[in-house]
Amino acid sequence: MADNTEPIKGRKASEIELFYLQAEREEFVAGLGRMSDAAKQLITSVGVVAGLYLAVLQFKIKTDVTTPVDAPYLPIILWGFTIVFAVATIVPLPYKHINNSPADIARSLTKSHRVKWWFLVFSALAFIAGLGCAVKSIVPAS
Repeated sequence: MADNTEPIKGRKASEIELFYLQAEREEFVAGLGRMSDAAKQLITSVGVVAGLYLAVLQFKIKTDVTTPVDAPYLPIILWGFTIVFAVATIVPLPYKHINNSPADIARSLTKSHRVKWWFLVFSALAFIAGLGCAVKSIVPAS
């Protein structure tokens, strides 16, 4: 059977086009590293903020027994979710791909990038919600 298709004729990429293609590749890979760094920062922040929260909560309970503390464990639970999602962002996720298949490897890297980004978003949201609950449980309502 004869192949009657003509090859597509193109031009060689210019220096500027090659530069931008390389920059895009490097940015994609660097983005994964930045997400891991942000997740590590969230884990550190949880440790610091949870320690401060527990110290203030302990002080408040010892000095002011007339004011009950509403949901004192909710911020700790939310910060626990923060740590779980942040660790999921850092840990490499196993994605199956066909060896030596650039399209399949690109698909799995893109999926990894998207999943890790969502883990980081959920981690940040849980951290912020925990902060809000902590402030609400410590600061008396006026």
